[in-house]
Amino acid sequence: MTFDFREGQESQAFPLLFDPFLFNEPRHLAVQRQPGDQLLTFTLHVPEGILVRLSVFITEERAVSPRRATFGGIEAAAGIALEILIAFVQRVTDRLKDLSTVVITQYPEALVPVTSPFIRQALLAAGFQLTNTDLNYHIPVTDAPFEDGLHRGERWKARKAERMGFAFRKIDRADPEILQDFVIRARERKGHRITLFPGLFAGLFQHFPEDIYAFGVFDGEHMIAVAVTIRLNSNALYTFHLADDGDYSRYSPTVFLIRGVYDWCRANGFGLLDLGIATDRGERNEGLIRFKKNLGAAESEKGTFMYLGTTQ
Repeated sequence: MTFDFREGQESQAFPLLFDPFLFNEPRHLAVQRQPGDQLLTFTLHVPEGILVRLSVFITEERAVSPRRATFGGIEAAAGIALEILIAFVQRVTDRLKDLSTVVITQYPEALVPVTSPFIRQALLAAGFQLTNTDLNYHIPVTDAPFEDGLHRGERWKARKAERMGFAFRKIDRADPEILQDFVIRARERKGHRITLFPGLFAGLFQHFPEDIYAFGVFDGEHMIAVAVTIRLNSNALYTFHLADDGDYSRYSPTVFLIRGVYDWCRANGFGLLDLGIATDRGERNEGLIRFKKNLGAAESEKGTFMYLGTTQ
């Protein structure tokens, strides 16, 4: 078996031998890129197509993956041998060794449970250090009803919202500014840090109209909870932001909202609903962890790895 290691812009002529993540696709990398950045995409080819891929942005003597996204990292075909992954990572570090650092944030391991442990081993074997571990939570989407995985208290909340006559629906012609204002107000009410820059949602809906979905819970025509989600790949939907109206907090409409999103995932062929992390740079948010576990979510690790170059 012969391999062809390529560096630079990814060729669209070669098929990918894995289910690609949106955040690592050229169209998303183009949005992440900032003035002055150099983008390098490393790929490992076999005759059938691209076996492994990693894109990094070089900025101020360091390489990062991602630049502006939830994660980046190495993607690889199922069944790949560990020694091939190690060789790939070593070729990457040989190319980037003159930089001060290389920082790679991998996707949560549950998103690709077959290859993630091998990628972790390859990074460590090639000299990377695990510098941060966040805890990510996801709900497997199965034929079972959503209520089967709920804690008893959350099941009661979902039924209470239903008795109140609240309605769940996908928001097909969403106004991104209204959605972003709704999310910001909810975060301010809860005392959370505001990380949404102006026009963020508008840009997402503009650049990725086929990958961004908004869902809401409504009391009549009044929106009382919202979920802005991102299609990560063909199997996983990510809840980018969840928010509710403080006047309806006693009804816990978010539980009813997640139930609706779960049912939508099941009807549309998604196998995993990603609820995101419940840590901040490794620090546990016990209340958020408890809430996500009560929704029936399982835990997996999301690691950030660092390689120290010769100029650090």
